[in-house]
This record gives sequence, structure tokens and C-alpha cells, in this order.
Amino acid sequence: MAARPQPSVWVAGSGAVIARVGGARGGAAGSAALSLALEGRAGARALGGPGDEVVLAAPRAEPGWRRGTVELAADELRADDRRPFAVRVVAPAGVSIEPAPDLGPFLREAVAVLTDGGQVHAGGDVHVGHAPAADAAAAVVFPPADPVAVGAVNRTLAAAGVRWRFGGRVEREDTLASGEIRELAGTRVRVRYRLEPLAGDTAHGVLARAGGAPWLVRDARTVLVGSRMVPEETPLPLTGAFVPFVGALVNRVARGEAGILEAAPGATVAVPERASAIVTAGDSVRRVEPGAVIAAPEAPGAYPLLAGADTIAMLVVAPDARESDLAREAAAALRARFPGSRVSVTTDPREYAALRFRGAGRSELTGWLLAAALLVLLIEPALAAGGLRRTR
Repeated sequence: MAARPQPSVWVAGSGAVIARVGGARGGAAGSAALSLALEGRAGARALGGPGDEVVLAAPRAEPGWRRGTVELAADELRADDRRPFAVRVVAPAGVSIEPAPDLGPFLREAVAVLTDGGQVHAGGDVHVGHAPAADAAAAVVFPPADPVAVGAVNRTLAAAGVRWRFGGRVEREDTLASGEIRELAGTRVRVRYRLEPLAGDTAHGVLARAGGAPWLVRDARTVLVGSRMVPEETPLPLTGAFVPFVGALVNRVARGEAGILEAAPGATVAVPERASAIVTAGDSVRRVEPGAVIAAPEAPGAYPLLAGADTIAMLVVAPDARESDLAREAAAALRARFPGSRVSVTTDPREYAALRFRGAGRSELTGWLLAAALLVLLIEPALAAGGLRRTR
């Protein structure tokens, strides 16, 4: 079973969790009961079968980092009957957007949709445009449409103390990768500007990459995005992930928070650059180096990551959801898991019984074993007769 909050940031205390039941549709297993709990308070219940995605509404929650679970009625796989999740609940951000026409209509429409839904409101918390605003607490900066204007934008960024700048224009299709902004996963980029650090530290503040190069970075409360939100530069504005992406950008990323990290028990995970400690079982605080790779706790759960006394992210530890998928793997895919070996795959019990005597598929020994048995039967009477003559 898998569980993920939808959207990734809950505003005004409302939200839901999408739970996916492991297995393939159409299997012999029937529907099972799913239930949600948030901070010990019961949420929605629903029925779901193998392969189903079920939306579970959560109880209203106050702003802060919240932990919860999705539980599945007990079955043979007890280890994944309880799935932890974590979510950030925030008050709506006050957003102002620059009137520059080259920002494109899609950003304005996304902000309007978020405003109508109560996810943001007009205000000075976050400014969206081509440069930070003096009266805003945070800023999301996009490159200008005219490359000639990039120099002026960079001078404004430097004057505001931002340690990143826009570099040269790149026209090449790449795929975005981000561990902190789920809405960007798999998105393509056609045109972008290189994002270059002033101090030469190419790892500091990078939240998303395009073709391995920084595409979205954060320095304090200023976020730089390498492409404009227009279809000519990225198809992101035409996808269903665009409005949630803008919501996460202004409600979480611009506010300096890292979001949700996920790992299997005991697996390695890189902590955020600002993180200085992790709260483990029993509220024990363990110091970590900022940006270091650590081993996740062995016990499933949601663990706060701290910067000083502030929680900046949550590490959700749970078994890989694929471990609950009991669908039979294709023979070719199973053989591919054993490179360099001769693997025989069968679903026929009789054929399987025969394969067990073939010495890992390298040779057929049945004939040799029968010949050896026949030879023993022929030799045994002769040996017995010889022994009888000697006794006489």
C-alpha cells in the first residue's frame, strides 16, 4: 500500500490522502476497508481493491507539520497494513504578481485559481516576477523573455544579496528531476537559462535539475526558476500538475521549507542543507550534518528534521510499496533480474518438477543417473556370486 497527501501542501487546514492498494486489478482478492487518521483523529473511510486509488478526506488541521496513517484491514501481509504519511499545513500565502507581460498568462491564471480556492490571497508574503520586491518577505523570480534584459535582472538580484544569477540561454529538451517538489517529476523543459552561483558552490540551494544542471534554486527567501511558464519553454503549464506546483512554490518553497522526504527502513537519504538534527523514536534528537547522507531509521514512521528548533522537513520511512504487489512478474523481466545466469521460468507444476533435476539448467542428469543405477544392478549380482565362491 502507498499513501501520499494531495495536494502536497494543505492550506486552510483541509486536504486529502490518496491511498493505493497494492496488487493488480482483477485479481482474486476482493475489496478491503481503508481508514485515515491524522494526529490521532479519525478521517474518512472507504473500500478499495488491488490496484485501486482511493481518496480519503482528512479532518481539519491547524497550521504546522502533521503526521498521520492510512490503515488497511488486516490481511496476509501485515507489515504494510499501516502506512505513515506527513504533510505541511499552512495559512494561505499573500501573493503579489508583477504586471510584466512576458511572465505569460498561465502564472496569473494559476494564482487566480489558487485565490478562488482559498489557497492564496492578495498580499505581500511572496512576490512573483522578474526581481525581488522590497516590501515582500519572499520572492519567486523567473527569467525575462528578452535575453538582453538578463543583465539588469542579475544586477537586481545581486543588489538584493542573492547568491545566484541567470547565465546563458540553453535550447535543449531535458527532463526535470526533483526530490523535494513532487509536482515537477518527469516534466520536460525545452528552453531554460543556466542558473549560476556567484560563489562557485553548485550544490547549495538546488531544488530541481534539468539534465543534471540547476533549474530551480533557493537562496534564503528568494527562489530562481530557469524557465518561463510558457509552453514554448516547458509544457508544465499545460499539465494538471501546474496549479499544484505554483501552490507549493508560493506556500512552501518560497517560505524556506524543504517538504517531505521518503525512504525505506535503513536506506540512505540526503537530509536538507539546513537540517542539523533528526527526531527519532522516543523523541530522541540525533545530530546530523547539513546536507549529509544518513541511514533512515529502521522503524516505519514520520520523523521531523530540524534546523535549530524549527522543523523544516519530515522524513517518512515506510517499506517500498512495490513489496506489496503480488502480481506475477513476466518471465522476461524475471530472467533480466539474474544477468549472466541461465534461468528457466515456468508456471506448469509438472514442468517445474522436471526442471528441478536439471542442475540449474546447465545439463540433463536424469539419463546418467538411470545408467548408473542400471550399472549398479548389473554389477551387484556378479560381486555377490564372486563372494559366494570364495566362502566355499
